[in-house]
Formats: sequence, C-alpha cells, structure tokens
Amino acid sequence: MNMKTRGITLVVCLVFLALLSILGVSALTSSTFHEKMTANTLQREVAFQAADTALRDGERWIDAQIAAPTAVSTCTTPPCRVWQAGVLPDLSTQSLAWWQINGTPFSSALGLNIANTPYYIIEFILFAPDNLDPATTATGIGTYFYRITSYAVGPTTDSQSIVQSVYATRYN
Repeated sequence: MNMKTRGITLVVCLVFLALLSILGVSALTSSTFHEKMTANTLQREVAFQAADTALRDGERWIDAQIAAPTAVSTCTTPPCRVWQAGVLPDLSTQSLAWWQINGTPFSSALGLNIANTPYYIIEFILFAPDNLDPATTATGIGTYFYRITSYAVGPTTDSQSIVQSVYATRYN
C-alpha cells in the first residue's frame, strides 16, 4: 500500500466519524426535545384533570342542595359558595392567591401529583320558571342555571388549567 492510499483512507475515516458524530448529536437533541414536550403534555394533562375534578365537585355540591342557595354579590367571609353573575372579575386572569382567597377548595384528597389544591367558583346565572304564571314564578318552580369555573395547577405552578361548565338543576 502506498502512502497516498493510506492518506485517503485516513481522510475518509475521519469524514465518516464526523458524520456519525453529527448524527449522534442530532438524535440526542431530538430525543431531549421530545422528552421535554412529553413532560409538558403530562403536566398540562394533570392540571386539566385536577381542574375537571374540582368542577365536578362543584356540580355535586349544587346537586346536594335541597333548596336554591342564595347568591351573593360581595363576600364578607370567604370562600362564598354561590356568587351572582357579573360581579366577579375575569376568572381566567386571576392568580393562584386570588383563587385561594375567593374559591372553594376541592373537598377531598386527589391521587394526582399536583402542586396545590384545585378550587372552584359557582355563579348563579338565571332562573327559568316552568311557565310565566306569577304564582309559579314566585314559588321557584323551574330550572336554576349555574356557571362553575375551576382552577388547578399541575405538578408545578407553571402548568395551570381553568375549566368551566354550565349546570342546570331543579330544587322542587
């Protein structure tokens, strides 16, 4: 083998090693990126599940009432259970501290890895009487509509979820 052939072989091997190194670094970067995406998706899903559980807790509370609860426009001793519609600020922009003061905490322990207790707020939207007879309207016979909004965080407070539903029930 002459000297020229050995030199070309060395150059080809070095280029091949450089290409393999680039492919290895690219695969490592890609898998790290996908791992971060998966972790973020998991945190978002845990926050959503916690918020949905708190939402269902609020619905169960409304369902357990024998008579329509009184809605308040101001709350002197938080947390207040039912608010009048239109008196609360935009709930999607409120901080965790605001929810801790004004919201109702979830009533039991969750089996989720979350950084904080989920909270919910119930707002009375409207009463729809069964008919327009004043006697029927005065007795409260009809359907009551409530908006329930819940807030929860995931494993870190960076992952937050707000879920909302409208719940209808009858008390008579």
